[in-house]
Amino acid sequence: MTVPENLARMPVLSRLLTQCPEVKSAAVSFLAPRKHIPPHRGPFRGIMRFHLGLSIPKQPDGRPATIMMINHEERRIADGECMLWDDTFEHEVMNNSDQPRVALLLDVWRPQMPLDMEILSRVIVRGVQVGMRYRGVSFGG
Repeated sequence: MTVPENLARMPVLSRLLTQCPEVKSAAVSFLAPRKHIPPHRGPFRGIMRFHLGLSIPKQPDGRPATIMMINHEERRIADGECMLWDDTFEHEVMNNSDQPRVALLLDVWRPQMPLDMEILSRVIVRGVQVGMRYRGVSFGG
């Protein structure tokens, strides 16, 4: 399912994503200043999460001010840097700055899954999308 209004807002990204069938969904994520997203886990292992830093605030020492704790390990990305990871590991995010953090988030099909797990994953994702659409949540993919 796609949301035409969202695709029209970012035509270049939209064109790029049509060339990447392994990308299931895309979102531009804004994390408010001083915001903390508490520890949580993704719902299942059929999807990997990709983060690309678009506008990452810096600390006075020059390091990225946004910290992701993934499986109790600190991770930071700067503008233009990316990371692909399994979001079923416990993770949390902290924006320790007075500026918003902006990142591109992509959900990507996990590569080389056994066929039965791939089919199950696609059924689960489709069910979630139908539920989101029913509740009026917009998403791409």
